[in-house]
Amino acid sequence: MREFELIDRFFFQETQKEKNVVLGIGDDCAVMTVPQGHDLTVSTDSMVEGVHFPRGMAADKIASRALCAALSDIAAMGAEPRWITLALTLPEADKNWLAAFSESLHHHLKRFNCALVGGDTTRGSLNLGIQVMGIVPKGTQLTRAGAKIGDVICVTQTLGDGAAALALLEQREVLRQPAQDYLERRFYAPEPQLKAGVILRRYANSAIDISDGLLADLGHICDSSNVGASLDVEKIPISSAWREQVADEKALQWALLGGDDYQLCFTLSVEQLALLRENNEIALTEIGNIRAGSGINLNFEGRPFSLPQNIDKQHRGYQHFD
Repeated sequence: MREFELIDRFFFQETQKEKNVVLGIGDDCAVMTVPQGHDLTVSTDSMVEGVHFPRGMAADKIASRALCAALSDIAAMGAEPRWITLALTLPEADKNWLAAFSESLHHHLKRFNCALVGGDTTRGSLNLGIQVMGIVPKGTQLTRAGAKIGDVICVTQTLGDGAAALALLEQREVLRQPAQDYLERRFYAPEPQLKAGVILRRYANSAIDISDGLLADLGHICDSSNVGASLDVEKIPISSAWREQVADEKALQWALLGGDDYQLCFTLSVEQLALLRENNEIALTEIGNIRAGSGINLNFEGRPFSLPQNIDKQHRGYQHFD
């Protein structure tokens, strides 16, 4: 297949029927309108075979992982996803691969109320670039820069799942059922916390999605807000699906440093936390506090906690050119 035949067959949809899409796939640019009283949020994620997902991974799973991970940035801003563009580089135009990939992509786009409005296809090593665009009521977006001294640090759901899943898939770890099924779902289709992000606009002072690891991403909040943090390590939520099969030290390292969880880390005042708990709108766990100064202090049941000597506790996450 040639490029435009490929696009027409697997990716073209009548996006003009989507609300706020003036012109979709088929021209030099897509044209959309932002609803009155809203701002546009834009983020771009790249995923490269052998770096962000294992070689030989099934096409439908690549589509779900790439889209869900990209939408996590929209969730962190408290925005609602609306449109994406896709830059797809393929070693060859395999019709079966493309059919599985596009079917999965369109399925998840429908789930998240998104429209594919443009992109590009080229020949080369397998990688994807997804630009996600969302909307947020003017002035209500969450950022990394709003944390205040005295804020409580919270996270949604459980941490360490991404690192545990990768260890399982790379056969560095052997885990029994139901842990295997649970972790494969978390890796292949991480659930972006979009609903939680929208709710947190009313409560939180700052937020970030956990893609590089809790310490790395909380560090971004601290750096942007010019504050420090204290974490109560024993409070970090870890899934019971695999927790008992892994040594304590390894489980904590995965939760603190592993990344690929796509949960939200956010800060809010004591009063707002009490109100959020009273309204019981999202699942959350309190794991620490924002303090004056810089850096992240780790505590375990009230005592200073140290990671193994070969691990830097100020770890800044995966660095592509390190």
